[in-house]
Amino acid sequence: MGSDSKVKKNSLETISNYIVFALAALILLFLAVLSVGSTAMITLKNTEHTFLLPDDLRTHFCTVFLFVLFLFLTSRLKATRHFAEHINTDERHSDRIRWITILLIGVLSVAFIFIVKNEPVGDPLWIYRIAEQWIRRDYSSFDPGSYLNVYPHQLGLILFSMILQAVFGLKNYLVFRLINVLALCFIYKNMTDISDLAGNRPVYGFFTLLSGVFFLPGIFYTTFVYGNLIGLSLSLGAVKRAVSYAKKERISDAALSILCMILALIAKSNYLIFLIGIVLYLILVMIRKPKMKTLLYLMILIAAVSVRSLIVEAAVYSVTGHKTGEGSTMWSYVAMGLSENEIGLYNGWHNAYDMISYKEHNGDVEAQKEECLQKIRERILCFASEKKYAVKFFIGKEASQWNNPEFQALWINRVMTVSEKGRSEFAENLLTERAQYLFTKVFDEIQLLILLGALLGLILKKEKDDLTFLFATIFIGGFLFHTIWEAKAQYTFMYFLLLLPISVEGFGCLIQKENFYDRKEKRLKLKNVILCGLLLTVMGLILIAGKEKYGKILNLDRDIAEYEAYLEELTEEEN
Repeated sequence: MGSDSKVKKNSLETISNYIVFALAALILLFLAVLSVGSTAMITLKNTEHTFLLPDDLRTHFCTVFLFVLFLFLTSRLKATRHFAEHINTDERHSDRIRWITILLIGVLSVAFIFIVKNEPVGDPLWIYRIAEQWIRRDYSSFDPGSYLNVYPHQLGLILFSMILQAVFGLKNYLVFRLINVLALCFIYKNMTDISDLAGNRPVYGFFTLLSGVFFLPGIFYTTFVYGNLIGLSLSLGAVKRAVSYAKKERISDAALSILCMILALIAKSNYLIFLIGIVLYLILVMIRKPKMKTLLYLMILIAAVSVRSLIVEAAVYSVTGHKTGEGSTMWSYVAMGLSENEIGLYNGWHNAYDMISYKEHNGDVEAQKEECLQKIRERILCFASEKKYAVKFFIGKEASQWNNPEFQALWINRVMTVSEKGRSEFAENLLTERAQYLFTKVFDEIQLLILLGALLGLILKKEKDDLTFLFATIFIGGFLFHTIWEAKAQYTFMYFLLLLPISVEGFGCLIQKENFYDRKEKRLKLKNVILCGLLLTVMGLILIAGKEKYGKILNLDRDIAEYEAYLEELTEEEN
């Protein structure tokens, strides 16, 4: 009986893994196809205007070919093998070289902050202004129609900004940015720690950190005085402690995981996807080994959503004496995410419908909710009756938010106002349209490599570890969520970042002969050979089909004429 139960549990775990990895592979293949065929270029025109432009397929082919060739050649060098073996076997050496790499990421981030010298705009500026008002005991932000009356989900960040300004002085954006630098460093540190806990080779952790040096959007985001990096760092801290609990069953790990998750949700509610990922992982842990304390941990973690709200509401009331309202219904973001845009933005991008519909109903949340649900029903019926239109709509939306290689990071720095201290000529040149175009083209190649590496990781890795399951689950959740939710490239960035360790493992597996050839039995491992062959065939067919035909199939060259007109307009303005 016990044996049958164990087989059943293992079967459930195997089925869960297959579902997650198959779905993640399909999404990655879709995004890789988009990346091969097009690039989403976001400009200053109409605030967040995105142009979808065709790519040079030959450049992509050369990049992938040369990168794989480089990996094969360097992996055969004696010095490379010695370096990898030294990291894998010497823990002190491994820790030392990892911390040096993390320090390099930190130094580059601080340098970027001091080079660009800009000040926040949009939501970050609103948050700082309201925090400053609270310090002066001005609570007008709670008035009907005011910012907090519409967006109470920002209260956690406002409390944090208020504390920073009370301690370090008003409008001291530098402190927040330096905290962002620490958060970015711990994002990469947490990813490598999770990789170690999952039983991966330490050298994979090192190369994950090294990829963080070249994947610059994370560094560019350190100037963004918002909760993105802080929330991601805390969320990955929660993930790390969850994996540690699964290995060691320490109550302290469970407690720290819950605490990190609560703080992450206070920083930004979008990290609810990470909470769901951890919950699914703990269910998998219970399938392996049912325990009452794991169930208790799971239940408290789920309650973290409510606990977060209670903590924020109590803190806000103690500071301001005001109770928080519901604000604009969350359904408004779904309605917005499924709607066309007529203001120069891509479909599903933020067009202030959440605020407009809330004010039109004079703050009546139920009336606004009913309008949003009706709009959602109408859009679903439209998609169901016009399938070609639906395909075009969602391909355009996904491409605009997932296929922007800089994930709005450089664009955000361009939008920000220049600091009163001014900036150097070098900084001005760094934030021009031309520089953004060049960065985007370089990052486009890196983005494709990350996607292909992650695909290889899902295909070739024999033992699918906890890191792969957790990160793939969260990635799937992020993709599905933002398929229907408000679209922004800055939102998808945090999920894309999770692909780095999987991608490193994928390329690591690709250059290992044993993954394709069994030396003992002297035969090919047909499963891996066939799967990699299929991947190459799909990408090859896309190349053979040609840019013109491929662009027409997925409608990925739709904005080229408009973009050329935009460049001409810019040239005329400069002259």
